[in-house]
Amino acid sequence: MAIKSDPVGSDFCVPLDLTLRDCKVSFAGRVPEFIRGANVRSLVLENVKVEGVDGPLLRTWQGETEVKAVNLEGVGTDIKKGVGAWNADAI
Repeated sequence: MAIKSDPVGSDFCVPLDLTLRDCKVSFAGRVPEFIRGANVRSLVLENVKVEGVDGPLLRTWQGETEVKAVNLEGVGTDIKKGVGAWNADAI
């Protein structure tokens, strides 16, 4: 099952606030971005090491994102705006 929608004006895109502390995140293969989210309001990353990311910290389709990064390794703090419809496969 996949969620496919144009997020602009969508009611289901509740803003996300995400905090990661004291952790390491590794991907089995290379990924195009660390986090992909339709509407990410804030990211707090403290003492986080990331491995396997070839692109930005975040790709998002809606809203503005506040990023607080302290001792973040393996990925920058850049944000890219998504284009086209938001597509998310169920996990």
